[in-house]
This record gives sequence, structure tokens and C-alpha cells, in this order.
Amino acid sequence: MSDEYVTLIPKDDGSTYNILVVEDREVDQMIAVHVLEQLNCSVDLAKDGNQALKLFNKFSKGILLL
Repeated sequence: MSDEYVTLIPKDDGSTYNILVVEDREVDQMIAVHVLEQLNCSVDLAKDGNQALKLFNKFSKGILLL
């Protein structure tokens, strides 16, 4: 197991990161949202690939997590 961590560097303008999480398991969705909100991120959820594609078209300048 690696001891590497991801660090979100605060943006200079004070805005939050916009993150689209694609996850079909409800428990994993809740964990992802909780962790990302603790990091002051704005989170959208997609439960499958079709929903993710629809949301991704509206999603700009953000991070996509599968």
C-alpha cells in the first residue's frame, strides 16, 4: 500500500473545486461526498455512465472522478 496522498491546493481566487463523482454504489457516493466537502469542494454525483455523460456536457473546468 502506498503512503501517497492527494492535496488540493486552494485556488488563488478563493473559489472551490468543482468535482463530478461517477459511482454506482450509494455507500461510496456518501463517502466521496463527505470527504470532498470537507476539502471545501463542490460535488455533483452521477450514478452511471449515461448520467455522467449528460452532466459532463454541462460541467466545465472541473475534476472528474470515476
